[in-house]
Amino acid sequence: MIPTKDHTKEIKKIFKGEVSQDPQDLEKYSKDASLFQIKPALVVRPQNSKDLSALVIWAIGARKNNQG
Repeated sequence: MIPTKDHTKEIKKIFKGEVSQDPQDLEKYSKDASLFQIKPALVVRPQNSKDLSALVIWAIGARKNNQG
């Protein structure tokens, strides 16, 4: 699933940390120690464990809705 602008708005409502679609952030997080480069559609930086939990719950719901 590729996050849309609506997804970004939904995530920002439940998330206190940073949500970014800034091209510099997307480029920065597209690389790791492997040979592969995959550019993310969205970068999130949780502020706390509640942010992480909320994001996982949102992702599960979004995935279920996408499958139906």
